[in-house]
Amino acid sequence: GLVLASEEVKMVRWGQEWMDLRRFSRRQGERLKIGGVVGWVEFEGEDLSSFVPLLRLMEWVHVGKLGTMGLGQIKVET
Repeated sequence: GLVLASEEVKMVRWGQEWMDLRRFSRRQGERLKIGGVVGWVEFEGEDLSSFVPLLRLMEWVHVGKLGTMGLGQIKVET
């Protein structure tokens, strides 16, 4: 399955940076810091097509921090 296939996948390029964000909390009546890491990664392997459906699902469910607020997004480019 995917676990075995993942052994052939390599990260070949990546980058990341910290991004400071703020949001207003009505409950607390103040602006809150909600910063986090923003980045990108490029994978290489013989057959990455079996991973695409899982990655496409991750685009919809938001895998990172504060997904309920619209954060934690990924974008898949093939």
